[in-house]
Amino acid sequence: MKAKLSAMAAVVAALASMSACAQVTNAIDSANNYSSWPQAGNNGTGFGNWSYNNTQPNGGFSGEFLGSSYTGNGGGLNSANGNAFGFYANSGTFAEAQAIAPFSAGALTANQTFSVQMQNHFIGDTGGQIGFNLQNSSGNNIFQFYFNGGASDYYINVWTGIAAGIQIDAGVGYTSSPLTLDYSQGSGNSWAFSILEGNTLLATLTSASTGDSIWQNGISKLTSSASTAGTRAIRTTMLSLTI
Repeated sequence: MKAKLSAMAAVVAALASMSACAQVTNAIDSANNYSSWPQAGNNGTGFGNWSYNNTQPNGGFSGEFLGSSYTGNGGGLNSANGNAFGFYANSGTFAEAQAIAPFSAGALTANQTFSVQMQNHFIGDTGGQIGFNLQNSSGNNIFQFYFNGGASDYYINVWTGIAAGIQIDAGVGYTSSPLTLDYSQGSGNSWAFSILEGNTLLATLTSASTGDSIWQNGISKLTSSASTAGTRAIRTTMLSLTI
């Protein structure tokens, strides 16, 4: 399977299989398919209905929207209708926006790739977070990519057990340019993850290079999110999934 996820105002989604001869698209969705979002129904193919988990404690605000991604660096990530999927969370401590898309075809298998495009623009407080989780069908985390407000670099978390996440510095500094993020499932519980800015490969991390295998080869759900940690936090992310 292969899919893409982008950041700050429009979405495209897809799942595909790779073989020695050809790439097969198992699922695809795009912000171009939507005139409004959030909505329950998924207008693409190969994904189940969207679900959302938005919390607004302590007077905060959070949610999702369709809109234009930030075009100051790299031209943004908009689909043909000028939109991307967007997320925001601000003001109250622990405000969070989550959008969840299950894979209809089931869990990723060996030699399948989930590819995400993500663009961040404004992360306004220390300790807030924006990024995505790859989870099993029960919602348990398996792999995560994210940026924490106040940090210098992006990080990944690799769950080596159901409640044992290992934080790894990806070695890539914050950017408001679009990133392409490819998670590839290897044999057994091995994995590889690459980060590209445009056509430039910024980093490749693997279970072999980090020494951390995932606890379960069962990725079947995407959860993208933005969350706050303080009273002046603002997070905006656009997510798109595509091949």
